[in-house]
Amino acid sequence: QNEPLTIEATVAVRPPVVLGEYHQLRLDPEVIDVSSEAVEEVVNSLRRDNGTWEPVERPAELDDMVTIAVHGEVDEAVVVDDMGVEYVLTAESTNPLPGFADRLVGINRGELREFSLPFPEEYPQANLAGKECHFTVTVEEIKKSNLPELNDEFARGLNMQVETLAELRDKLREDMRKRGQAIADQHYQERAVQALLEGAQVELPPLLVDHEVEHILSDQAEALQRQQVSMEAYLGTVGKSVEQLQEEVRPSAVERITRSLVLGALREKEGITVGPQEVAEELKSMLGDSATEAESLRRLLDTDNGRASIGNILLNRKTLERLASIARGEVIVAASPAGSAPAEEGQGESERGA
Repeated sequence: QNEPLTIEATVAVRPPVVLGEYHQLRLDPEVIDVSSEAVEEVVNSLRRDNGTWEPVERPAELDDMVTIAVHGEVDEAVVVDDMGVEYVLTAESTNPLPGFADRLVGINRGELREFSLPFPEEYPQANLAGKECHFTVTVEEIKKSNLPELNDEFARGLNMQVETLAELRDKLREDMRKRGQAIADQHYQERAVQALLEGAQVELPPLLVDHEVEHILSDQAEALQRQQVSMEAYLGTVGKSVEQLQEEVRPSAVERITRSLVLGALREKEGITVGPQEVAEELKSMLGDSATEAESLRRLLDTDNGRASIGNILLNRKTLERLASIARGEVIVAASPAGSAPAEEGQGESERGA
C-alpha cells in the first residue's frame, strides 16, 4: 500500500532441522586387512614391469608380448585398424574385448588369424553393445618376458627406500592397507551421513527445491556448453522437454539440499569451526613443493574466494570426521549447558566445543 508505504515480500527461509538422537548413532567400522596373496600379486606385477623382452621363434603363449596388425569390423563398418601394436597376452585382459588374448595363444610369427568376439551388452558405446566384431590379426613378432630374480637386489633397485625383499613386502602391505583403509573410511563416513539423514526431520520449502533444480540444470548446461552442445540440442536428442528434465533432477535437488541442511545443523550443534590459521596451513599443504605449480595454485587459491572455498572444504571434512567419531562411539556426551557442544574423550577444557 502507498499510505504509509508498505511492501510485503515472501521469501524462502532456511527451514528448521531436527537432528534426533544422533549421539546414539553407532556403526561398525571396516578394518582393512591385506592378504599375503594380494601382496604377492603386486610383487609379481613389479617383476613384470621391470622385466625385459626377448624375441622368440615359437608359438605365442600367455604372458608373451606380440606385435600385431589388427583389423576389426562390426556390420562391415571398421571399428579398429592398427599396425605395430604391442600386445601382452594376459588371460584376464578385456582389451579390446574379453577373450581376445586367448584367441592369439598358439599363433606363429607371420600367421594370420580370423575370429569373432561379441561386445558386452553393457558396452559404453550403445551402437556396439551386444554386436559381433570380426577380427583379422597378423602377428609380426613374438617376445617372451625375462623376469628379474626375486631377491634383495631386485627390491633395492625399485627405489622404494627398502633394502631387502622382506622390507619390500612389508612396505607394500602397509601402503595397500593405508589406501584400502582410506577408501573404507570414506565409505564409513557416507554410511554415517545416510544414518544421520534417516534420523533427521526437515521440511523443504518448494521454492528452495525449485532453486536447486535450476542450479543443477545450469551446471548441466555449462557442461554441455564445454562440449559445444546447447541445452536445446541435448533435449532434442534425448526427446525430453525442460519440464521433464526438471522433474528428473528434482529428487537429486531434494537430496542435496537435505544433506546440506542436516550437515550444517550438525556442524552448528557440535560447534565445529575453521579458523584462519587452519586455512593457511591447508593452503600451504595444497601448494606443495613444486615452485611452478605452487605459484599457479597460489594465484588461484590465495584470494578471498579461494580461502573461503578452502574453509568450506575444511568445515565439511571436520564435520564428517566428527560424525564418524560419534558413530564409532569415540565422542562422549558430557553434562554441559544447553546448546553447547559435547566434549570428546581426552579433551582438555581449552579444546571443548572446538
